[in-house]
Amino acid sequence: MLSANPIICGQLVTTRLFCRKICLTRANYYYRQYFFTNQKKLNFNELDHKVSKSYDYQALPTKVSKQIIRRLDSAWSSYFAALKAWQKQRHLNF
Repeated sequence: MLSANPIICGQLVTTRLFCRKICLTRANYYYRQYFFTNQKKLNFNELDHKVSKSYDYQALPTKVSKQIIRRLDSAWSSYFAALKAWQKQRHLNF
């Protein structure tokens, strides 16, 4: 529950936003490293397992942390779908 004191409330929000940013950056780093090594997308459960050990992940509520990972997973899936569609279209034009 947020405090009535605006300074404490602001610090809490700032800390959580920072943790969210770091958690997202860390998860994206794991995705990128896995992709560069294996040329495929990292599984959601594997990523969640790797990131869940970090302080930033644990500092946030579990629902929030999982939602960050879900959105990143969705973004990577969209990227691969767009890449596949582009490659298909490119081959049709040539």
